[in-house]
Amino acid sequence: MINRKNKEAMFSMVRQWQESGLSQAEFSRKHKLNNKTLNNWIKQFKEAEPQINNNFVPLITETSNNCGSPIFVRYPNGVEIELPETINFTKLKELINL
Repeated sequence: MINRKNKEAMFSMVRQWQESGLSQAEFSRKHKLNNKTLNNWIKQFKEAEPQINNNFVPLITETSNNCGSPIFVRYPNGVEIELPETINFTKLKELINL
């Protein structure tokens, strides 16, 4: 049985993978983890997380000094959206919160 401290560390690693944008295999190699172990942790993490009634995930924006560069939004499942740099973030936030 896994203790609370180990479970917190395991879930922290899963969150790092989600935010990394890497595949499970790439993340496992980078962190010297067995890919099957990471996959098992991800399954446990999903079971422990409260279920949300919609398919939206939080939008995290990063600012850049690059003029004319598009903005990319990458979701944990690998879906990526390209937005023009002129996007109105207030309007985008309103649309996401509908």
